[in-house]
Amino acid sequence: MTFESKVLADGAQTLIHINRPDAPHAFRFPVQVPEGGKLEDMGDGTVSLNVDRMPHGGFTVPWAKDANGQSVPTYLQVEGSDLVQIVEFDENTAFPIVADPRFDWGIVSGHAYFNKEETRMMAAAGAGGIAALPWIALIPPPFQEVVLANVVNISAWAISAQATGKCLALKFGATGTWWPPAIGVNGEHHTGSDCY
Repeated sequence: MTFESKVLADGAQTLIHINRPDAPHAFRFPVQVPEGGKLEDMGDGTVSLNVDRMPHGGFTVPWAKDANGQSVPTYLQVEGSDLVQIVEFDENTAFPIVADPRFDWGIVSGHAYFNKEETRMMAAAGAGGIAALPWIALIPPPFQEVVLANVVNISAWAISAQATGKCLALKFGATGTWWPPAIGVNGEHHTGSDCY
């Protein structure tokens, strides 16, 4: 088993390489939780890093793929300030397996990456339905308000991404001129590892 870590513009990614069927199934990642903070299982496969009850980051739904590109069941658990990824493989799984717990967000800007099913749901939900989707609760203020003000655009971006066989990504951050500062959201298409 090996680990490969990457610092991304909007977070960090650690790839777990599982080479044999006798490897462990649980992979523990200690998280430096700030004072007043805690990790919280959101019940949808994601984990939020909350500080003073406000989201400051989060771990996206993890994924794992075997040597044939097939999905391997995996999920996250919170144990105190540790994030634990469980990968459910057996002796019949094609090795090696690559698994990914990904932390995403920043205090000033961030990305939300969606897979094909989530992109399809947003395209089908339309502007009115997007506001009710559970991922909105993970977005910290003031970005949450920006998303709600842009549901028509987000729906159009999701439709466009789906039509091209790609996935939707939303980039949040400062837009326009330096002063006064403005917060905005832009849609992007992606085909990265989160697009499955």
